Amino acid sequence: MSKQKSGSHMKIRTKLVIYFSVLLSIPILILGLYSYDQSRENLEQQSTITIENNLNSIVSEMDALANWENNYLKYLAYNVNFRTILTPKEVDKVNLAMELNRTVEPALWYYITSDNYVKGIEIFTPRVDGHIGSFLKSDQSAQNEDWYKCCLQDKGTQWFWDGENLFLARNILDAATSSKSVGVMRVNIFYSTFMETMKNMRYLNNGILVRDQDGKTVFEIASGKKEVDQAATENIRKGMPEDTELYLMKYADIPATGWTVYYYVDRALITGQIQSIIFRTLQVVFFVVVIAVILISAFSRSLSRRILLLKESAEAVAGGNLKLDLHTEDTDEIGIVINSFGNMTRQLDQLINRIYKMQLEEKAVELKALQSQINPHFLYNALSSIKWKAIRQKNNDISELTGLLAKFYRTSLNNGENFTTVEHEIENIRAYIELQRHMHDIPFETEYRIQPETLHLQMLNFLLQPIVENAFKHGIDYTDETGNGRIIIEACTEGDYLYFHIRNNGPRIDPKKLKEILENPGKRYGIFNIQERVELYYGKNCGLQAGVDENGYTTFSLKLLKTCTTPSWNSSVK
Repeated sequence: MSKQKSGSHMKIRTKLVIYFSVLLSIPILILGLYSYDQSRENLEQQSTITIENNLNSIVSEMDALANWENNYLKYLAYNVNFRTILTPKEVDKVNLAMELNRTVEPALWYYITSDNYVKGIEIFTPRVDGHIGSFLKSDQSAQNEDWYKCCLQDKGTQWFWDGENLFLARNILDAATSSKSVGVMRVNIFYSTFMETMKNMRYLNNGILVRDQDGKTVFEIASGKKEVDQAATENIRKGMPEDTELYLMKYADIPATGWTVYYYVDRALITGQIQSIIFRTLQVVFFVVVIAVILISAFSRSLSRRILLLKESAEAVAGGNLKLDLHTEDTDEIGIVINSFGNMTRQLDQLINRIYKMQLEEKAVELKALQSQINPHFLYNALSSIKWKAIRQKNNDISELTGLLAKFYRTSLNNGENFTTVEHEIENIRAYIELQRHMHDIPFETEYRIQPETLHLQMLNFLLQPIVENAFKHGIDYTDETGNGRIIIEACTEGDYLYFHIRNNGPRIDPKKLKEILENPGKRYGIFNIQERVELYYGKNCGLQAGVDENGYTTFSLKLLKTCTTPSWNSSVK
């Protein structure tokens, strides 16, 4: 009773301040807690995304570097003249030295001097006893090495790290059967330079651990916290590279080297940022509550004064003073509160009406991704100049290659237009295939089956080249050295549809692999992107299909409408 009695004697302004402060503080605190929870969740998600992006960047760059070295080593190991001389069990050292000096050593020296990652090259062979030239030596010093034995058992390129030296090596096969080893070529790599990409990829003092297929540590960057590094290393060794209470961890493989990259970040560093968020959230909540109390106090002062005035007026009316202009006939406190809320309601309504009558100007900002553009005229003029210089120097190969490259880029860029004709698209493919013919040591055949009535039809630009590139990547490049590779380009119409069939007689691809090529996006523009473009412009009834025809040829078939509709969002873009 005493509490109720003391409460009943509180001033109306004090009551309003307390009531409104409590009512406003609760949602503000709830909003603050919600904001903190969302901030913490977003921070953890952002940290995970950053870790994944950094890891993908490392893997992508390292895989590209390793692939470059792999391809060049493969090219050097496939030198036919060099393999031919090393094939006989008794090698003519004079002819071998001459051939090395004439063809092999210039290529090796060019490779070493042009590649900043290459420290040196060694060729080990059982065909010689000592050293010949700058690179060829007997394999007696390497016969007992694990890496050498491994290369003799595998025909592909392999990467090795012995704790001091980083190198890649490849078996050199005889020229007669391509099945017997006549030596091993080893390329030594500058370790520190090659690993520079990982050194520069830092986030919250992250740790990086790179291990080869045998579980050996190739590269390591500590996070700076011994407990975290030891736990991460131990769990990786046990085959449990997962997130723990101590750290966040992601990992991915580098296909070109067979290494696995483990990227982890100390959770305590992320927690430290969360604590900072807590502190800032509390600051904001406290600031909002203080401002709310000040505003409520000012508002309650004005409101209580009017309520007290109405109360006094009501008492005066109750006392018989009927000259007061009252807003309601009620003389009790409820009537007074109703009137005051009525006034507040009218004021709020007037305020809302004024706000709705105000004209608000909206400014739409359209974000466009910046694209680096090639000036076609500059590109064509530059290639034309190179071509004519090559002609004047009677270098027909360079002249032809430059002409083909100019034609390929001209038809690919298509003056910035999205649409082209079938004739121009086939011209683009012809240029691309001829470029591939110059790039391949093994010859292949090309057949074009183009119906004349298709040449004038319109189609999306740059649809066929990725398909033809895929035919080389998964087909022609795997045909044997007899030069029996064959690719067929077909274009025909049937009803309202335009069909293209790209066939190759390469090794038969597993249906699961074909499905993966069609449905999974790659690292750059390719088959999956073609599917998306075709569906966008032609509808779901059109697109790519893959299979094997009756002749055993791997076939990609592209179905298009003879006419297509430009998407509404793209109607203003050429």
